[in-house]
Amino acid sequence: MESKPESTDNSGNINDAARNLLKSVSSFLIGLLSIAQDVDKSEAEANIRSDVEFKGFNIWILFCSVLICSIGLNLNSTAVVIGAMLISPLMGPLVGTGFSVGTFDRDLLIKSLKNLSNALIISLLASYIFFSLAPTSHDQSELLARTRPNLLDLFVALFGGFAGILAVTRRIKTNVIPGVAIATALMPPLCTAGYALAAANWTFFLGAFYLFFINSVMIAFSALIVVWYLRFPKATYINQRTRRLVRIGIIIFIGIVAVPSAWMYARALRETIFMNRANGFIDQQITVDGRKIFDPELIYGRDSSYIRLFVYGKPFTDQQIDSFRQILSNYGIFRTDLQIENMGSIDESRSQVRMKELEISQKQQVLSDIQLQLMKRTEEVDFLSERLKQVEGKLIDSDQLNKEALVQYPELDRITYNWELQSDDSISAIPTFILYFKTGTRIRERSMTRDRVNEWLKVKYEEKFDSIQVFTIGD
Repeated sequence: MESKPESTDNSGNINDAARNLLKSVSSFLIGLLSIAQDVDKSEAEANIRSDVEFKGFNIWILFCSVLICSIGLNLNSTAVVIGAMLISPLMGPLVGTGFSVGTFDRDLLIKSLKNLSNALIISLLASYIFFSLAPTSHDQSELLARTRPNLLDLFVALFGGFAGILAVTRRIKTNVIPGVAIATALMPPLCTAGYALAAANWTFFLGAFYLFFINSVMIAFSALIVVWYLRFPKATYINQRTRRLVRIGIIIFIGIVAVPSAWMYARALRETIFMNRANGFIDQQITVDGRKIFDPELIYGRDSSYIRLFVYGKPFTDQQIDSFRQILSNYGIFRTDLQIENMGSIDESRSQVRMKELEISQKQQVLSDIQLQLMKRTEEVDFLSERLKQVEGKLIDSDQLNKEALVQYPELDRITYNWELQSDDSISAIPTFILYFKTGTRIRERSMTRDRVNEWLKVKYEEKFDSIQVFTIGD
């Protein structure tokens, strides 16, 4: 009977020990993971407000960053693009936007948005001018990578923004900021948008600008979350009514930004899911029995999507292709058009590619020869045109010539003339006169008249022409 209290005491001791252990573990984890430690709110706010400023030094740094990034995209150099991201000052206005929304600071929000707009215009204009003067010969991979954002880009920007604002709030400064500048990748999509404007490629522009916009929203949103969590002091106004109006305005602004962001996020999520399912279908159903696929064409659309595959190896029959279309739904792929092109064996395809390359090379050589001949002909035409202009200045009055000739030589019926172009080392035009005799004029008389007319014309036009030609024609 006396053992029961002892058992009760032991159970109570065990429960107390468990609670103490749980508290200890909880305290350890809170201390280990807490982001509220070592936070200097006043210094962090001062740094954020300072980074929002966008004039003088920051303008020139931005300009240099845009040019470096544009050169990197043009050269398809990842290292140069990373260098441009390291010196980009675009993070300042974005963090300032998130901070101002979190603290309901109307003046800082207006200032941040204004400076961000200025930076956006300067970046687009500078990259547009660069790519207009030095366009790429084709779309480089560094450019293409910034025109089709996906769900992973959203998470990179979100967590990069978290790292950035957390680093700003620390009392002891860290080396996080350079890594954040690279991770958030603000400058490359902005320069790609400038390239798209220069190339008048609106699909590229929308894709690149969408990537910049969503990165910007995620950075500002992460700053907002951290500011709210760390309970930064709210901005103070003259009266409660003004403060309430500012809060309402900021909430409306958050809604305006959040709605399109959520829509873009949902679309990116659906596209990523489609790509993953399509690649799973290809790996499990198509790339079997040694078949290979290079550069599959996967296009996602809200109403209809498209999969086009070039299969190398053992060809699929029409019945197999139809069965693939039927099982797409098993992979969660709906309203999708599947096209499979049998390309034969890989060796045969490579041989065909080499033959095609040789054929293209030969055609390019022929085209080059034709272009060279056209250039020569163009030069000759230009030279002849210049000579004809000179000839036009020496036109002969045909009516006056005939009046004078028929008075002196009654046996003539009329005289005409034209120009003969002679090509030797130089090209020249010689006036050629043709004598028409009346019916019945004897051959000997024609010959004598031609000689006399020849001498007369030489004297008459000796100041105009270096030489002339005279021919006879009779009825």
